[in-house]
Amino acid sequence: MAVNIDRQYFLILFSEFSKIDSAVVAAYIDIASNRVPASVWGGNVQYATALMTAHMLCSRGHTGSGSAGGAITAEQVGDLSRSYETVAEKGSGDAWLSSTRYGVDFIALRNETIVAMGVTGAPPCGPWSGGWCP
Repeated sequence: MAVNIDRQYFLILFSEFSKIDSAVVAAYIDIASNRVPASVWGGNVQYATALMTAHMLCSRGHTGSGSAGGAITAEQVGDLSRSYETVAEKGSGDAWLSSTRYGVDFIALRNETIVAMGVTGAPPCGPWSGGWCP
């Protein structure tokens, strides 16, 4: 599968990851491109891929600035250490995404994309459509 974005596009949006080795960023872009198919995401595919890439990098310890998503649940002053609660309810299907601000933005974009596709897509046709066909 072809990648949806390149490193330059990614860093224009998320310059906080500019110090990460370019091969690492490229590998995560490739993984994110497989998770964000253009056939589903349409015109939002580039931004969705960038968000997924940022989320995965951040989740794997390659943190950019401002990456946390939830409320602080623990804090230490000496050698600063913080723990964040996820934004979604515990046990929800999106909990893994809601651990970073990038994942939360990805969820919002996904919800907008699915609604847009559902509203603007062609009506169903076939035996399951209740008998309506153009």
